[in-house]
Order: sequence, then structure tokens, then C-alpha cells
Amino acid sequence: MDNILDKNAQLEVKIINLRATDEELETLRGYIVRGLGTNGTPPIIKTDGIDVKGFRHIVTFKVLDPQNFKIDTVKDWLHATLLVGWQLDATFVPKQ
Repeated sequence: MDNILDKNAQLEVKIINLRATDEELETLRGYIVRGLGTNGTPPIIKTDGIDVKGFRHIVTFKVLDPQNFKIDTVKDWLHATLLVGWQLDATFVPKQ
């Protein structure tokens, strides 16, 4: 098995179960856009439902060249925005 990352791979990042206000979502969007620059797609934010604690959101974006990207960076952005209770998933996908 070859451990070298395929040059045709992108990293699809999904944050689920995210409870945040509109302002917190905009702050997070800013971190993602500034942090990735041209190496990422703009984040897509969708409302996933509502419960007694408020709205739940899903945020997805792709890292176009994940060679030196660290997923802990996304965790730092979430912590800097003071968001808790989320689940983070990152999957390598073929370039489109």
C-alpha cells in the first residue's frame, strides 16, 4: 500500500451538530475563507434542524490541496469562535 497522498485528492470537511448564532457562523466563515484562501472552497452552511437548544447547522467545504493542511486548524477555528458540541469529519475525495 502506498502512503503518499494522491495528487488528485481533495479533503472534504464537514462540521455537523453545530449550534451557532448567525454572527458566530459568519465569524467561522471568515476563519475558513481567510485561513484557506485559494486553497479551499467557500463554506456551505445549511440548517439541519431545531431542538430546545436552538438551530443545528452543517458546514461543509473542501481543501483543494491538502498536502500540508492540518485538521486541527479547523478545531482551532471552532474553539476561537467559542463553539462547542460539534462533530468534525474529514474525508479524502477525488478532485472534480
